[in-house]
Amino acid sequence: MFRKLFQMSLFVFAILLASCAPAIPTATSQSTAIPQPTAVPQSTSTPSTQQEGSQSPLQPPIMNLSTSDLNSTAPQGVLNEITYMGGMGGPGADCDVYNYQSPTILIDSLFQNPQRMGTILIHVCGLSSNGENVDVQVDVPDGTVRHSQLISKPTSGQNYNQVDYYSVVELNDPIGAYHFIFNGNGWTLDQYLTVSDVSNPKLIRDTDTDELIFIGFQPNENVQLLVYSPTVATLAKLVGWKSLQVNGNGQLIIHPDLPSSDDVYIAIGSISGVVDLYDKGGWSPSSFYSPVK
Repeated sequence: MFRKLFQMSLFVFAILLASCAPAIPTATSQSTAIPQPTAVPQSTSTPSTQQEGSQSPLQPPIMNLSTSDLNSTAPQGVLNEITYMGGMGGPGADCDVYNYQSPTILIDSLFQNPQRMGTILIHVCGLSSNGENVDVQVDVPDGTVRHSQLISKPTSGQNYNQVDYYSVVELNDPIGAYHFIFNGNGWTLDQYLTVSDVSNPKLIRDTDTDELIFIGFQPNENVQLLVYSPTVATLAKLVGWKSLQVNGNGQLIIHPDLPSSDDVYIAIGSISGVVDLYDKGGWSPSSFYSPVK
């Protein structure tokens, strides 16, 4: 009797334990969507040197310059009056000289190694007719493509026909290899030109906007900007000067608001020394002088 009661108690106790145990989850066939990874912008540091296809890593500061900003007392060692002259003549390459009988690309030696703020000039000589439409495609190092159209015209000697592709490398244009493709009536020509950064400091005047662009100076270099106004013949007198500083990329843009648009500008860098003034797209300095005693 006692054994039967004991066995019954064990059976009830087992049932109670089973009812108190936690439920075990079972696998189901329900599928859940797996989230797809999204692109996360990566933070990258700006390289100190420029690579092909790159643009200027630092945008140049822009400053206004008026007469009231100028110091009228000449800095020590600087002349109050200078002589100056205009830039030298243009390049000598001419389609007439070579008598090309079929479409041929001609580039003057001055334009075979273009730099920022310089000129790209490509002649296509030996075209058969006047008024021929020529499509131009330019593959830029940053992956963009530019299109333009030219119309042929007689050469200067009226012997043949030609087209001239002209452009200025802007301050923020990428450096590297540019691919020029010319498509005419039944012919195609192409040409590569490598654009580089400036090899020496320059002060560049934009003749369309009157902007003064400092480029190629040492990073954060201190620069004196001298302003001379023409008087008679090839003489110019000092109007004033201002001390400036270029940015970490050696660049600066000045918007001059001065009475005379014929003013002559000279830059003297604390490291670079006297820097020539160029017109934008020019291949030679627009003035020759030495303001230093």
